[in-house]
Amino acid sequence: MANRATELVGILRKSGSPSEQQRAAAALSDLARDRPESRSTAVAAGAIPVLLQLLPAEHEEVVKEEAARALAHIVLKSPASQAAAVDAGAVPLLVPLLAEGRSSSLQLVGTRAICNLTAKHTAAAIVLEGAAGPLVRLMSSGGSSSVGSSHCWYGGDGKQLNLQAIAGHALAALAESSTDHHAALLAAGAVPAAAEALASCSLQGCGC
Repeated sequence: MANRATELVGILRKSGSPSEQQRAAAALSDLARDRPESRSTAVAAGAIPVLLQLLPAEHEEVVKEEAARALAHIVLKSPASQAAAVDAGAVPLLVPLLAEGRSSSLQLVGTRAICNLTAKHTAAAIVLEGAAGPLVRLMSSGGSSSVGSSHCWYGGDGKQLNLQAIAGHALAALAESSTDHHAALLAAGAVPAAAEALASCSLQGCGC
């Protein structure tokens, strides 16, 4: 499996074909999700900067989606990988994926990647990049657009979360990381949005 992770990173590094990039990123995402031990191998092979190169606007949306998904799995619960991704410029590339007008699936993987990047040592960069506003908007409106299996995140632990719930988790992680971020979250409207989302979940059973 270690060799497979290295092979996939090599394909992503060399390929200029969107279809090949999509397939390789999707395979790397599945590998990192199902085989946690492969994540460090992928990082050592240079997966983070390679995946980030697929996120700018000029790349096809399906490629960006798979790249963000792979990144989300690779950095999960790894302080070193989280820091490496943030230092490599992940946050300003991920926040635009949350913008209005993006597909729900792209918003979903972008939000999950930001959520998995959020920790005490990375939260400041995420707040400074202005992620709070888009996350609040998605927590407020994401439930109605993301209920359903096609717009849910499936983790290796079998848990299923929709876009609204993931945005809420990301905001909670930002709030818990430091009281220094509370003013930005309040200014973005996080408190009333959280109350609205909780009420919506209790009525719709959206799985928060």
